Amino acid sequence: GIVASVAIASINLSLALLVSGALFVALGIFLAFVMPETNFTRVPESERNSWQSMGDTLKEGVGTVRGKPVLVTLLVIATVWGAASEGLDRLWEAHLLANFTFPALGNLSIIVWIGIINAAGMLLSMGVTEVARRRIDSDSHIAAAKALLAMTILMSGTIVVFALAGNFTLALAAFIATVTLRRVNRPIYAAWLNQSLTPRVRATVFSMAGQADALGQIVGGPVIGLIATFGSLRIAMVAVAVIAMPQIVLYLRTLRAAPLVPVVEPGSN
Repeated sequence: GIVASVAIASINLSLALLVSGALFVALGIFLAFVMPETNFTRVPESERNSWQSMGDTLKEGVGTVRGKPVLVTLLVIATVWGAASEGLDRLWEAHLLANFTFPALGNLSIIVWIGIINAAGMLLSMGVTEVARRRIDSDSHIAAAKALLAMTILMSGTIVVFALAGNFTLALAAFIATVTLRRVNRPIYAAWLNQSLTPRVRATVFSMAGQADALGQIVGGPVIGLIATFGSLRIAMVAVAVIAMPQIVLYLRTLRAAPLVPVVEPGSN
């Protein structure tokens, strides 16, 4: 997908966006035919009470989180990272374009470099994620907390290096390292969050984590944007790292808190 999008964008950037939109429409139509909903049994109208059911599930989800300090901390962590990540996601290309000279790739445009950076980050993330999956016990409260703590410290450092790098090679290495750590972080965080959730509230709590992240993005994104506008892109990238750093304290806090008790689902051994 990256190769195809880069090839099309090199011809015409608008065309790449149009093709992407058309493919999404085609995918939706395709899935409507090949993945129909089967064995669906409609709830009798007399038994429907969607709002009450949704409210009960939300209340149970909130109760689950409030009763477990580690879950509260994990949601706060999601908010903090959302506030930091929005600036990184929106400004990393601008930082590279404004502050560094891209090495020439023949007659190819900078779009090719952006594709290479994304592909390299994705491929490296796949390998590192597999190593992490084998070495980190994501079912262990302590192991997950220590792994996420270490990755957060490293990621804060790589973002600072990316911000202050004096040459393209160092900035590129720091950014790819940041992307890799971020992608490895996600499944470990999700597995840890899932440890003590029952099937009934699991989707609700994961949704709460997503909303916490989104809230952080809404608050943090404009702040980073203002720093970039009235300061500089380098200062904005340093601000991203500074905003992310409170996660370190929060992860240390989880190490001292009572661990989450894994839920044993019926039928599991």
